[in-house]
This record gives sequence, structure tokens and C-alpha cells, in this order.
Amino acid sequence: MSDDHPETRPDPLAELLPELADAAAPVEQAQVALMLVYGISATEAIEVLHARARRDDLDTLDLATALVAALPGLGGSATLRERLDRLLGPGPPG
Repeated sequence: MSDDHPETRPDPLAELLPELADAAAPVEQAQVALMLVYGISATEAIEVLHARARRDDLDTLDLATALVAALPGLGGSATLRERLDRLLGPGPPG
């Protein structure tokens, strides 16, 4: 009989989850940016990311990271901001 109890063994999946979440964040952020800018679905946005990465022989994560890093320099759409302001209600954000 072993002294190794399942409840005391480290869970390898639990150790990987934070890393997986960190890796997924830029892809999700890029996906949402594409959805907002192009008015496309989540599925279409991820397909665009994958297709562009394949076309340019890039890793999807690398492409998404570069896209997200470039977003602040693009400015914002006044129209989109106005629409979001209406959805969020009265008063300034924050």
C-alpha cells in the first residue's frame, strides 16, 4: 500500500492553468478588438487571426500579442465611444 494520497499530490493541471490563461489573454483581446472593429462574431474573429497567422507564417499568439500591443497607438473611434457611453449610462467612466 502506498502512502501517496491523491489529495496530497500536486495537480499538474492546476499548475498549468495560470500559464494557459496568460497565453490565452492576448488572443482573446485581439479577438474582441476584431469583433468591435469589424462587427464580426467571435468565431469569425478567431478565424481571421488564424488565417492571417498562417498566411504570414506566424504563431497566432505572436500575431495577437503584436496586434494588442499596437491597439493603444491606433486611437479610438469617437462613434464607438459614444455608443459604449450610452450603454454604460450617465456619468464618466471609472
